[in-house]
Order: sequence, then structure tokens, then C-alpha cells
Amino acid sequence: LLMMAVCGVNFTAEDNGAAVRPWPYPLASTICHGGRIGFKLCGVTWREVLNFLCYQDNSGWSWDDGVPKLMYTRKAATHSVRLDLPTGRVCEVRTKSISSFDRGQMGIDMPLGGLGNPAPQHRG
Repeated sequence: LLMMAVCGVNFTAEDNGAAVRPWPYPLASTICHGGRIGFKLCGVTWREVLNFLCYQDNSGWSWDDGVPKLMYTRKAATHSVRLDLPTGRVCEVRTKSISSFDRGQMGIDMPLGGLGNPAPQHRG
């Protein structure tokens, strides 16, 4: 949450849209109700970010030893990401049937968010 507060949060109303606007809701609403958040990392690897967030040290965990204890390898996932080669953007995609069981999906249970956080109205 602190990382989002310092770096800022943007959103798009379109699936994988390029036109983004500043997030107009309370920052806490970004992590509630099972939503997904994509982070654009510049000049730092995802492993360094997770190490810093979990261990306060960019090299706090050796990823060659597997996934840190607070994370787990998920057996299935409803969404994944892919690289759009023409634009170089990472896009979220909904997984289908057997691809829902691909390897490489990780999870972490965060005791944050919940019913008390204001969130934007859902279209559905």
C-alpha cells in the first residue's frame, strides 16, 4: 500500500487499455474485493521488489531456493499475463480450461481490504 501511495495508482476502464487516468477512490479500495493490480516496474526486477517488501532487503531471499514461505505456488488461476510483442506491453488475459492449470502462478494471502473499504461500483 505504501508503494502505491508513493508511486501513484492509475486505472483504465478498458481491458488492457493504454489510456490511463489517476485512481479517484481511496487508496485502500485498490486492494479490496479480490481485485488484481498490475505493477509497472522500471529499473528494478520483480524479485527485488518482493524481497524488499517481504524482507526489507533487495536480496533477502534466494529465489534459486524456491518460493518464500509466505508465498505459495497456485494450482490454478483464472487470469494470467502475456507480452504483446508489437507494443511491448504486458496484458492481462483470462485463462481457459486446461491453461488454468499452467505452472508459474504464485499467490500470497494478504489480510488487508474487506467489506469496510469503499470501492467503485462494479459494472456487472
